[in-house]
Amino acid sequence: MDRVYCFTTDGELESSFEVTADCNSLVWDWDNRVFWCGTPDGSLIRYDRNGVERGRLRVRSLPEIVGLAYRQNNPDGNLLYALTYRTVGDRGVYALLQIDPETHEDSLLSNLDCDEIQQLHGCYITDELDEYSVVLMTTAKPLRGSCRVEIYQLDADNWMSVSQDSGILTPDESADLILTVCTGDLSVGEHLGELSFCDEAAQIKTSIPVTIDISQPVKIEWKTPIEFGINSVYPNPFNSTTLLSVNLPMESFVDMILYDIHVRVVHKFSSRKPQSGAYPILIDLRNESGGIYFAQITANDRQQSYSEVVKLINLK
Repeated sequence: MDRVYCFTTDGELESSFEVTADCNSLVWDWDNRVFWCGTPDGSLIRYDRNGVERGRLRVRSLPEIVGLAYRQNNPDGNLLYALTYRTVGDRGVYALLQIDPETHEDSLLSNLDCDEIQQLHGCYITDELDEYSVVLMTTAKPLRGSCRVEIYQLDADNWMSVSQDSGILTPDESADLILTVCTGDLSVGEHLGELSFCDEAAQIKTSIPVTIDISQPVKIEWKTPIEFGINSVYPNPFNSTTLLSVNLPMESFVDMILYDIHVRVVHKFSSRKPQSGAYPILIDLRNESGGIYFAQITANDRQQSYSEVVKLINLK
């Protein structure tokens, strides 16, 4: 049986109480004035300030909880977040879920990229780190080195994306960037965005405003595919760029690793949000030599992982 200690902002002990289950995460619910306690078996237990249990919540798909967060005035309505851990095949997967305490429903917000991390613990959600997005902050124990704080961007307005978000240029070099605009989820009206370029050496920031005006939405109906698989690669062979389409029967996070003939990784791609249906991925090999390449596509939903490899021929 664990004990919860309550401190003032000055670090003085105010009260303490015992809880009736193993508690590996804790968060204060400002609206209902209760504590939420997360357990290793995926249960959420509600306690008042005196340690009296006020109910339990068991979300069917909730795996081990390693962190909890509560965000007031969340525009999505779901104020409770759970950082969870589960095993898919031979690898561990950390995911962030939004939970509605009233309906017991949960939604997958993001799978976290944790390839070089041994363990995550704790969860804090804030929109005050920068002016553009909401972020998740958590403590991480990497495979090598000392513990650190990891920051993950969550719900930025992702109607536009750039093919490359970082890189190194010499004073006389230039680089081409591909700006992709997705209008499928945008409402009618004007939408404003900004491309920001930061020169870390000179500490200079340059911004380019982006404006898109949606005049009339177009409704497109399609059937959700039954099975996972690569739908098409067109053109193939191709000259520098091609478009790959993958069928996703359920909402899944999509990862792509591009290898050359020597099994060298030349590019990685990860979707920022879960996708379903026919999902397109632009493959850009303008900076690579001609030859044979292989694209490995992996999709992870809540139950299992899918993977497929396709051969590509770059005629450049």
